[in-house]
Parts: sequence; structure tokens; C-alpha cells
Amino acid sequence: MEAPSKADEVRTDIAMAVTILFCLFLGLGLRGQVLNASNTASLDKPLPQIKYPATWRPNQSEDATFAAVNPGSPSTFNSRLTVNARPAKEGETVELARAEAGLRNSGSLSYYRELSVDRMEVLDGVPALLTTYAYVADPTRDAGANGLPVVVEAQELLFIHEGRERASDPLITTLMAVTLEADATAWEASQSDFAVVFNSLQLREETVDEQAPSAFDSDAPAEGGLDAGAEDPGAAATEAAPAEGTPDSDADEGGSN
Repeated sequence: MEAPSKADEVRTDIAMAVTILFCLFLGLGLRGQVLNASNTASLDKPLPQIKYPATWRPNQSEDATFAAVNPGSPSTFNSRLTVNARPAKEGETVELARAEAGLRNSGSLSYYRELSVDRMEVLDGVPALLTTYAYVADPTRDAGANGLPVVVEAQELLFIHEGRERASDPLITTLMAVTLEADATAWEASQSDFAVVFNSLQLREETVDEQAPSAFDSDAPAEGGLDAGAEDPGAAATEAAPAEGTPDSDADEGGSN
């Protein structure tokens, strides 16, 4: 029943601190695994693999190749993922596909407003366009309730994917549209879920070739212009010819004589 010595107290405090730190790191590790846990969308080959959060639920949709929703969204509008894939048209580009998507959305979504368009890359350097837009949805009305409309913020990723089902098969070119939507008030809170989708596609900003000449580079001539060292023939002709109505020096001498 003797009181513990000073050394025993220090040893006990150290053991307690180590135990608490271990529990904290263990909890953070488990939390990270839960947040990063994902499932793979059921897409046919040769479409790329797209992952979505494990807490989301696949949602059957006749209008989409694949769809999933977050049943735990803090809004009457559930955050959702929609994947659409169709054969690319001959000569079709992501710019043309974006223009077509914008016209379609403006006609089908209430108060549709395009906010920004960014050039991106996916997978192994495939060019892509990421369009951010907003519109007004009324999810409770579809369920027969009288709730307030919701401002929805969304991002649509467009890119053209090329692949083969088997090595001996011909190349298949597919236009991919990956759309993520959420209540605008929960947009920032949904970014960790959206990152699971975008990271599976290796989404990143477009790589800029620093060796390419820039139109804003002072050392590079402007398109259709002249080099710094080249003589401007128009300027030379102006200097050689006297102004209209002004006699040259020889004419002045002749008149004085």
C-alpha cells in the first residue's frame, strides 16, 4: 500500500500518453479508410473504371449508363453521380459535345446557368472539359410533397475514350459524360465524395507545353505580323515618298532659282 515513487508515476504517465496517441492514430486511420472506401461502377468494356463512394447506392436509370445517389445527403436533393456513354460521332470533339450538352441542359433544366468551363485531362493525358453549372430542382414535388425548390450545383466531365474489348477487336471510340450533382448548400461538404470519382479518372488540369510559342510573348512575332528585325515596307514607302501637297527639297531649290 505504499505510494508509488516518482519514477513509477512518470512511467505510468508515459504509458497512458502512448496509449492515447495510438488510439487517436487508429481512429484517424479507420476514418480515412471509411471516407476513401469505394465501389466500381458496372460499366461494360472497354469503358474505363469509375469508382464512387461505398456509402452511395446504385440507382437504376433508363436515361443513364450508370447512376448512383447518396442516401445520406443533408438535403431533399440527394447528391448523385450519372455516367452516360455513347458512340462518338465522326469528327466529334469535346468542344462540340459541350455545346450540344449546354443546349440540351438549357432546354430541360429550370433556370440553367453555366458558371465555368475548364480544360482538363483524364486517364493518360486524354483531353477533357469540365463544365460547372447550376439549376433549380424541385425534388419534393416529384414525391407528391410541398417542399421548397433546391438550387443544384453540378459538374459535367466530358472526354472521348478509345479502347478495345479484346486486343484483336477494332478500336471503339466513346463519348463519356460523367456528371456529379449536389444541393448548392452542401456542395463543399460533398467534395470528398466527388474526389473519389474524379481520382479514379485521374482528373487533373491540362498540361501546358512551355516550349510552344505564346502570342503574348514579346520575343514571338504576332500572327500575320513582322519580326522585330524585319523592315516594314509600308513604313519605308512612307519615308521615301513626300507627303501629299508638300514639295520636296529639290522642288524648293528649283522654285527659288
